[in-house]
Amino acid sequence: MVVPVDLSDPENMMLIAGNLHAFIKRGIPVRFGLVPLSSSLESVAQLKVAHYLFDAYGLDSLVKYFEAVCLHPSIPSILCGIDIEVVCY
Repeated sequence: MVVPVDLSDPENMMLIAGNLHAFIKRGIPVRFGLVPLSSSLESVAQLKVAHYLFDAYGLDSLVKYFEAVCLHPSIPSILCGIDIEVVCY
């Protein structure tokens, strides 16, 4: 399943943190492909943070971050000023 997501939209983050993560926790054999939409600077900043968290700390930390952003909407605006260089493979 391929899902386009805008990481600056809290609803899209909850889709990942809630629905898609539930499939993974239950061990359902489904492959997911997340296609990030980079329509704004905030989207790009969130993509960089998400990529770093997933690579450095794994899926659980990424899901916890998405849940925190949904509960506290001011978190993404704080991160937009941070310059994180991410190399995609």
